[in-house]
Amino acid sequence: MKRNFNCMNNQKGFVFPFIVITVMILFLVLLTIISRFKHEVTMTENIQDHYIFESLFALAEHHKETSFSSENDLPDPKIYQFPQGDVAITYTSAHTQFTIQYTMTLNNGKEYSVYQSYHWENILDNDPIHD
Repeated sequence: MKRNFNCMNNQKGFVFPFIVITVMILFLVLLTIISRFKHEVTMTENIQDHYIFESLFALAEHHKETSFSSENDLPDPKIYQFPQGDVAITYTSAHTQFTIQYTMTLNNGKEYSVYQSYHWENILDNDPIHD
């Protein structure tokens, strides 16, 4: 007992286009899955780097110097080395503002900088207010 499909019994070119279209659809689905997987891997790496930058920033902010006697008495730049990376803290002064620059470099080579600005009158009163 042999069953034949009427639509596939016709030998006028139905099977080959059907297989080609099916293979192309499967190929597009596979490419989409691969693209989404690469995107997820990149996002995961960026999120991990963000957490490391945040922890380095918190550690460096804990080590920064906050007591200054005058505008001319700025601390020297400091470099702290942590297991996740290095943090360089640079102190600069402008007319009425004082800026702390944190430059964080991860072990994988990525670099990120954060700036904090304060007014001098708030620093000298030991009450820093972030600008």
